[in-house]
Amino acid sequence: MSILKHKKFDKIKVSDFFECIPVGIAIAAPDGSILYGNSISLEILGFNSLKELAEIPAVNFFCNPKDWDTFVQLQKKGYVKNFEVRVKKKDGTKICILVNSIEKKIGGDTFYVNTFQDITKRKLENKKIKEKYSILIESSNDGILLIDSEWRYIMMNDACAAMAQMVKEDLIGKKMTDVFPGVEYTVFGKNYAKVLETGISSKAFDKFTYPDEREVWYENHVFPVPEGLFIILSDVTEMKNAEELVIKENIKLQELSQMRQELITRISHELKTPLTSIYGASQAFLEMQGEDLNEEILEYREISYRGCVRLKELIDNLLDVSRLDSKKFELKTQKENLGELIKECVSDMNYLVNNRKQTLKADLPMEIFFKIDKLRLSQAIINLISNAIKNTPREGNIFVNLMEEDDFIDIQVRDTGVGLTKKEKERLFEKFGKIERYGKDLDVDIEGCGLGLYISREIVELHGGQIFVESEGRNEGATFSIRLFKNLRRERRL
Repeated sequence: MSILKHKKFDKIKVSDFFECIPVGIAIAAPDGSILYGNSISLEILGFNSLKELAEIPAVNFFCNPKDWDTFVQLQKKGYVKNFEVRVKKKDGTKICILVNSIEKKIGGDTFYVNTFQDITKRKLENKKIKEKYSILIESSNDGILLIDSEWRYIMMNDACAAMAQMVKEDLIGKKMTDVFPGVEYTVFGKNYAKVLETGISSKAFDKFTYPDEREVWYENHVFPVPEGLFIILSDVTEMKNAEELVIKENIKLQELSQMRQELITRISHELKTPLTSIYGASQAFLEMQGEDLNEEILEYREISYRGCVRLKELIDNLLDVSRLDSKKFELKTQKENLGELIKECVSDMNYLVNNRKQTLKADLPMEIFFKIDKLRLSQAIINLISNAIKNTPREGNIFVNLMEEDDFIDIQVRDTGVGLTKKEKERLFEKFGKIERYGKDLDVDIEGCGLGLYISREIVELHGGQIFVESEGRNEGATFSIRLFKNLRRERRL
């Protein structure tokens, strides 16, 4: 009996409705007899009329009887979804079709509505594609897959299937949206849709949650190809976990650094109070008349005073570094005469020059005014002059120059000392970047902790300026320059 003659179909134009659907449709009874087929189903199976099609039981179309048994068992569950099977056309030609089936009850009678498509051509194309990319795909440790425009898996390597903890044979031919419901709403799914729409390759990085609640971080590179999308999937979970660990450890290091700064500041303040008293006493002792003191006591007096000076300088430097690290190092600027400022710095350093029997010459214009923090810039200049004195052998020469150009002002301290190698210049302005010269017989002062030039650089850069050094190498002397910009101030070095 034709399904079209069933009383429940008389009032609806079922034939016209089915003819509008662009897939093969066949309605069958529970015994496998075909009751109806639309024109596309006739075309796919090679029949000219419904009468011819209805004369052959559905089981006869299946190339493998076991496939028919499997199909029937699935139908008994109420529906069949995306069932691929090989069937025979009227002329015996074998083709591959994709079948979907659903059970319907009408007026107490049971029918199976089957839709099917000829996927033979697509299967052949997929086979060619697989052969084309197989070497590249299977040799990769990354997950590589190819999906069509409907997100159906065309091919993939074992690595990709392993990422999903599945077998690739169970995935090929299925839609990604069926295997992973909701994937289209993830970062990766939205990226696939964008590439399909625009035809422009793209990449995405995000965490993907599998149905079993596993969470994996992936970096996903997507390329448009004629077949659909070529996707490279890299598991970067370990890298992401390592990155998060580095962030946590960095936070701990920052906390330790803060504790260190606070400890240095606290200890420096605690030391400064008694040192001030000792320093004052030694200074007064130094100024006392020495007629009644023997040479040994006088020598101890000098040693005591120099030790206090060095210790005071160290504590002041540590406090300055702490202020710089905590961003509490502020300038109080006003217009000052740079010539007078440098003249005062040179005068303050003459006692060190005389002790080492050196010559210190200054070439200073009468007046050059600039907005500076007088105390702090003096500190930077004195550090440069002190550094030149320490690193210049006895009876050497040191020159201080002040030069004005259209856009900037340069303060230069040049010496005839031991000079600097390229490697030494690279770390000279670093915190604790002291260059050790023990046992090198260079006749230089090796005292100091390596903070002076670092602090000088920070002071100059807080003024919007720049500090740099030039040297031709060992025993060629060195020239340190402070450059202050008149108009456009340079940003601080990051």
